[in-house]
Amino acid sequence: MELYLVFLLLVSLLFALLIQQAAKLRGRSPRLWFVLGICFGLLALVALYLLPQKSIKEEKVIPVAVNNQAMPEEPKENDPSFIETPKNNDASYWYFINQDKKTIGPMSFEHLCQEYFEGKLQQRTYIWADHMTDWERLESMSRLSAELADYRPSPPPAQEDPEQPMNG
Repeated sequence: MELYLVFLLLVSLLFALLIQQAAKLRGRSPRLWFVLGICFGLLALVALYLLPQKSIKEEKVIPVAVNNQAMPEEPKENDPSFIETPKNNDASYWYFINQDKKTIGPMSFEHLCQEYFEGKLQQRTYIWADHMTDWERLESMSRLSAELADYRPSPPPAQEDPEQPMNG
C-alpha cells in the first residue's frame, strides 16, 4: 500500500512537470499549471490545451543596479546607437544611482549639477534622463561630464547686517 502511494506521488509530480513545461510554451503561468497538474493530473493537461494560446510578450526592462552583475553594460562612443546627452536639457528629468545602489530623482539639471558639486556623483555613477534610452556612466558622457565639472553654484544673496553702522 505504501509503495503504491509513493508511485502515485511520483507519477503526479511527473505529470505536473510535463504540464508546467507545456504551460510555459503556451504562454501560461508555469507555477499555477504545476499546482493544477498535481491536483488534477490529466484533466489539467486537457484544460491547458483547450484554452487559447497566449502570445509571449518580450518587455524591455530598465535595469536598476543592485550589484555589479545588474549594471547595464557601458556604451561605446563609436557605436552608432550612442547618443551624447544634449546640453543642459531643462525639459528632462534626471536620475542617478548613488553609492548605496538607490535610484535618486527625478530632479532638474540644476539640481543634478548641485548634487555633483556636493560630491554625490562620481565619474563611475550611472545617470539616466527621460530623453536617454538607457543608463550610462557619467564618464562615458563627455559633454555632460564637462558641464558638471564647470558648474559653480550661484552664491546666496548678500544679506545686510542691521547691527553694523553704515559708512557715510
